Formats: sequence, C-alpha cells, structure tokens
Amino acid sequence: MRKKILAVLTFVLVLGIWEIVPRVGLINPELLPPFSGAVAEAWHLLVSGEILPHLVGSMKRWAIGFGLSILLSVPAGVAMGRSETLKNFLNPLLTVTYPIPKAALMPILMLWFGAGDLSKILVLIIGCAIPLVVSSYHGAQGVERNLVWSARAMGTSEGKLLWQVVLPAALPQILSGVRQALAISMFVMLGSEMIVRQNGLGYYLFNSLDLGLYRITYACVLLVSLTGFLLDALFVAITHRTLQWMDSIENTGT
Repeated sequence: MRKKILAVLTFVLVLGIWEIVPRVGLINPELLPPFSGAVAEAWHLLVSGEILPHLVGSMKRWAIGFGLSILLSVPAGVAMGRSETLKNFLNPLLTVTYPIPKAALMPILMLWFGAGDLSKILVLIIGCAIPLVVSSYHGAQGVERNLVWSARAMGTSEGKLLWQVVLPAALPQILSGVRQALAISMFVMLGSEMIVRQNGLGYYLFNSLDLGLYRITYACVLLVSLTGFLLDALFVAITHRTLQWMDSIENTGT
C-alpha cells in the first residue's frame, strides 16, 4: 500500500508542477499550457468528434499490424527454439534488422506499396517482430527437457508437443515479449503517421505542432498517452487472468 501511495504522489506531483509552472509565468503558457487546459482541450476534441476519425484510423491500423505480427512472429520464434536449422537460418536476418529504426523503412515501403494503410501496417508488423520472435524463442528453449521427453515417451506427435507442451510452458515469456511489442507498436504507429501525413493520431499531433496549435498538440499527447496506458492495462489484466488459469491447472495437476 505504501508503494502504491508513493507512486500516486509522484504522479500527482508531476502533474501539479505542470499545472503551476505556466500559471506563475516560469514558462510561456503558449508553449506549455497548464495541465487542466490540455485536459480540457483533449475533452473538447473527443466530445466534438474532431479527433475520432483519426483515433479510429490509428487503432484500426494498429490492431491489424500488431495482431498479424503476433500471428507470424510467435510461431516463428517457437519454431526457432525447437529447430537449430531454422534458428541458424533466421538469426542473421534478425541480427541485421534489429538496430534499424523501423520508421526508416517507411520510404521504401511507400515506394513498393504506396502511401496508404498497407505500408503503415507492414512497418508495424516488422517493428513488433523482433521482441516477439526473441521472447518466443527463449520461451521455447527454456522448456524443461523432462516435459518434452515425457510427452514423447507417451507417443505425443511433434505438432501436439508444440501445441500442448512447449507453447503453454513458454507462454509467460511470450506474453512478456508481447507487452514489449505493445509499447514499440505505439511508437512505430505514430512515427509512420508522422511520415505519411494523411490521417491518424500521429498526423493530427504533428500537424497541430506545425501550425503552432500547441494546446491541441499537448491534448494529442495526452490522448496518445491515455490510449497506450489503457491498452497496456488491458493487456496486463488479460495476462494476469491467463497465467492465473495456468497456475490453477498446474495446482490441480499436482
């Protein structure tokens, strides 16, 4: 309880400083509006519906890109953890692409696939792939050999072994990678929309900054932060229930 209280006090302190500093004139309110002003502007953008098409567009691209990245990257990582040949084949590619800023791929993807949603979804898939593959690989490699040997001794096929033994045992590590990819996906999504300025939260934020509408800029930052926070909180809740279900199964088995 003490830790939670300290965390809340820290958060309140930061927001209090943000509210007070522009009001007492330490910083020009035009460059840094008070926190209450940014909240009021964010509320106005939501109630008026002005930002809703951009929010919906961003979330649609995010959901497709993030979901496809999970569907493609997790099986690839698990397979790498079970196959030395596949690991040796894919590992150099992952090592080369890891340090490349994924937003830097946008011009190439635009050249190949145009400036529409497809290029933004593809850069999301690529940007989330590394943490998903790595976490799935380490999770699959960390499965106890006794579990695998016991399953094989009982005549379990390789497909059932992956689905019924390896994947459940690797799930905590995989979910940790999914959470990392979730944070990365928000950065990649905003970056792609700032580069290809058509619609979306990134477009709206950067456009308001270019026009000198700083109150709207801070309101957009708050909305983006709130969106990321809610997505992370939802994922943590789902993860907690999933791992709790796994624990109950293990306790029943013992």
